[in-house]
Amino acid sequence: MKPPPMRPLLRARVALPRAELRARIEGALDRADSPCRGRTSTRNATLLIHERHRHFWSPSIDMELDDEGPTTRLWGRFGPEPDIWGLFLGLYAVSVFSTIAGLMLGFCQWFIGGPPWGLLVCLGSVGFGLAVYGTAFVGQRLGHDQMIILETFLRDAAQVPIEVFPEAD
Repeated sequence: MKPPPMRPLLRARVALPRAELRARIEGALDRADSPCRGRTSTRNATLLIHERHRHFWSPSIDMELDDEGPTTRLWGRFGPEPDIWGLFLGLYAVSVFSTIAGLMLGFCQWFIGGPPWGLLVCLGSVGFGLAVYGTAFVGQRLGHDQMIILETFLRDAAQVPIEVFPEAD
């Protein structure tokens, strides 16, 4: 069984030119009752859950908007907000660094005939990395309803049907 992706993908085609889609997204973001906040640029858009509904596990989506004739190809990834994503990357880096350091220490200790307790450090940091990885999936499940809010907001902002393509296997 294939595990779910760490950062789910949204691939779609919208029956609007890119500039019109951007304008509609910006208009929807400016409404007082908007459940989202975000920003757009010429070829990108980022949507986040509004502060009044945001939690630690709230998702965001970063999208790339490309013209395809009279339509716009939309490609985006759901993930945690950038500061949370940075925290997870930092924790992964600590896990990788301490795993490598534990391996090096353990093999050096083993090579000189001492007790290789550095390998226990390696084992602990691998466990820590797996715990961080599992936590990411728990957060993804907790934020699933808000992922749907972001996608619904995008559909409502576009005001036209959005043809969503499944993720590639």
